[in-house]
Formats: sequence, structure tokens, C-alpha cells
Amino acid sequence: MSYSAKTQNSYITQDSMVFKYRDYIAGCLGGIAQALIGQPFDTIKVRLQSSTGQISTGQCIKNLIKNEGPLAFYKGIGSPLICMSGVVSIQFGVFQRVVNAFQQAQNTKFLSTFQMGVCGSIAGLFACSVLSPMEHIRIRLQVMQNSIYNGAIDCAKKIYVDHGLRGIYKGLTITCLREVPALFAYFGSYHGVLRAIQGAYNNNQQELAVKCAPLVAGAVAGIAYCTFTYPIDTIKSRIQTDNFVNPKYNGIVDGFKKTIKAQGFASLYKGYGITFVRGIPVNAASFLIFENVKALIEENAMY
Repeated sequence: MSYSAKTQNSYITQDSMVFKYRDYIAGCLGGIAQALIGQPFDTIKVRLQSSTGQISTGQCIKNLIKNEGPLAFYKGIGSPLICMSGVVSIQFGVFQRVVNAFQQAQNTKFLSTFQMGVCGSIAGLFACSVLSPMEHIRIRLQVMQNSIYNGAIDCAKKIYVDHGLRGIYKGLTITCLREVPALFAYFGSYHGVLRAIQGAYNNNQQELAVKCAPLVAGAVAGIAYCTFTYPIDTIKSRIQTDNFVNPKYNGIVDGFKKTIKAQGFASLYKGYGITFVRGIPVNAASFLIFENVKALIEENAMY
């Protein structure tokens, strides 16, 4: 598109809110994709993590369909669908803001993969303010076969009435302990793989490979995200589904001790298989949408 054509047809300027917050907007749409694609996988993961007996992924899926019907895969979808867009928007938006700050401080446009990971960790810490209550509410709805809650909003209201804001934010500390290293691996691996693919194919003018690079890099990032912090995520699920009045686990360390003592170290990886599979399409789609929406806004902006 020529400059004159762009200025005539574009309603986006560099001073507009759409352009300034393009990372947040693109991240929001990526978050919606994450919620819709990932919810069935996540429901199985949470059921496996919260189970006290030995059960396979296949058996868990059969039991869920038989006892609760196919729609049970989307139990608690309201909370992630509403909030995941906000969470991913914060993650991507804050990440880019931190990257910009690092670039200005070092007077460079290029940050190392390690520095990208550090920026991701900072973004993860900010996102936990929304992520922790969202996951808490979603997980409680996912594990209950005969739920006392009529959806995500009703769940949040009842928890707040009975246990206050502290109840809503149950599991905040362990969510932060998971999210900071997880997003270090997430954004670090994504940008590392993305640069490798783009560097390998740019000179060869393989346009399709470059355009599809976010799919591959996103899939790798999704695997990296869950792999390094999965045991923490298992204990988080147990703490967030624990009884409010008479909790089984007295904190994070106690959660690890009791889980390993009762079911062995391998129990910390319950549901890892389904999470591994989930991470590939969810994050491939999320990054592809993010990169394309952001590029679309930038390409149609008036300069």
C-alpha cells in the first residue's frame, strides 16, 4: 500500500489509543483463542491433578463424558474467557513495555534471549493479579461434579461473601512462584526460536516459513512454559481446590510434602501429558494471532 493510499483509508494514527496499546489489543485476542482452544485440555489436567487415586487420561475423559456429558469439558469457561483475554493482554503488553524500557536503558534495539526471558518474568508477576483469582474460580468449577456454584460470577460472589478478598486470592503466592519462571521460559524460548527461524529463512526469501515462524516458536514456548514449572502447578491446583475451613494443606511446602508422601514424586506430574499436548495448539494460535493483529495495526497506521 502506498503512503497516499494509506493516509486516505487509515483511521489509525501513531497518536491513537489503538496504535499505542496495540500489544494489549493483540494480546487480548490471543487470550481469547487460548481460552477457547485450551479449556477442554485444562479441565482434564485439573481433574488428574486433583485426583487422589491412579487414573489415566483416557479413563478421566471417559468418566467425564459418561457422568457429566461433553459440555463438562467447558466447565468454568466463563472465568477464563472473560479474564484470559485480560491476562494475556497484560502479559504481552507489559512484556513489550519492559522490553522497550530495557532497550532505552541500554540504547539498543536488540536484547538477548536471556533478557527477553527476564522481561517475561516481570510481565508474569504483573499478570498474577488477574490470573490467580481467575484460575482459582475456574479450577473450583472444573473439579466439582455437582457444583454449588451457578457459574463463574456466582462462584466469585459466594467465595467473597464467605471468605472475603483473601478467599478470592487463595493460591496467589504459589501462582507467582509458578508464573515468574514459567514466563521467563515462555518468552525467552519464543523469541529465541523465532529469531532462529527468521534468521535462517530471511536470506533465502522463504516468506511462508517466516510468516509461520510464530506457530513453531509459539508451540515451543507453550511446551517450555509447562515443563519447567509443572510440579508447582500441581500443588497450586490442590491448594486452590482445598477446603477453606479445614484445609488439608498448611501452605506450599506442606502441600509438596503431603503429596509426595501419599502418592510419590511422580504424582507431581499428573496430567503433564495432556498439558504438553495442550500447550502446542494453544500457544501456536495465540502467538500467531498476536503477531498478525499487531502487524495489521502497524501496517495500517498513518505515519
